[in-house]
Amino acid sequence: MDLQVARWVHRRYRVNPVGTDEGDLDRNHINWVSPLGRASMQSTEGDSVVLEAPGGNEL
Repeated sequence: MDLQVARWVHRRYRVNPVGTDEGDLDRNHINWVSPLGRASMQSTEGDSVVLEAPGGNEL
């Protein structure tokens, strides 16, 4: 899945949601129960979602 963060308009990230013990940012694997994993799993292509992160919300 491709993600684009609003404040970094020209950057896209390809990530793969994986199990709770398989997260590895060096391989672009994100844990599906992480804030980013939960936000992305509940969306479909073209959706805008708000990521509720410990440091504040991201769009």
